[in-house]
Amino acid sequence: MNNFFLMTRGRSGSTAVIDELSKSSALCAMQELFLIYDFDNIQDVSEITKVYNLFLPFVLWKRQDWLCKWTPRFLYSDKKWSDYYLEKAESLARLQGAVSFGFKVLSHNLDQWPFLTERLRKRSYQAIYLTRNISRQVLSGMIANSSGIWNTREHIENQPCYTIDLDKFQRSIEWEIAAVDRDYAQLRVEGFNFIVASYEEFCANRQLFYEKIFHFLRLPTELPPRSDYSVIIKDLKSTITNYDEVAESAAAMGIPISP
Repeated sequence: MNNFFLMTRGRSGSTAVIDELSKSSALCAMQELFLIYDFDNIQDVSEITKVYNLFLPFVLWKRQDWLCKWTPRFLYSDKKWSDYYLEKAESLARLQGAVSFGFKVLSHNLDQWPFLTERLRKRSYQAIYLTRNISRQVLSGMIANSSGIWNTREHIENQPCYTIDLDKFQRSIEWEIAAVDRDYAQLRVEGFNFIVASYEEFCANRQLFYEKIFHFLRLPTELPPRSDYSVIIKDLKSTITNYDEVAESAAAMGIPISP
């Protein structure tokens, strides 16, 4: 089976990309399976089950799988359980008729689960690294932190206005540039076969975007149905009160907001 992981940073449009890949006939694509979250304090898990309707994230799966629940912890480490977990996910994908299985990995997940990189490499996973214009990525994150809205399937009509802290904006851009460089270096050092695709390519020409991905996976190209995840920020100029200052700051750092 031709397995892959879509590796990315936060606010790159990866939720929509994975959502669309999951709708293709050849692929079984899942969201962030190695998500670490405080699941104990979630009162309503209905939203989680909507997103992970096929297979639960690793942390939740360990609590519900009968073998994992009743096996003494000292016998199996998370490293061993992750192999069993990935094997079950891949088997489920095959039962669904998929010829390729993949899921999203935020780059910090590889730091949170130190064994994961080795497991993916040994299971012959390939990587699709999804990038985004870093200035827009950082702005998306800063606005999401302020609004509390990270992803939605609902159409948002009236977007509040936000003032961006320029110092924080610049620091975040520097941090993200360094983080992306580290991600590239890690993929190379670990010996993964990988390609780089961008959210801008996804928005500008979905056909070419998917041709690149399916060619990399050695599969016939499909153009899957569009994601029903909504674009939250329709227009940065009308969403950011100090947009001109932000744009000037981004341009001065060599990462203009508009190409």
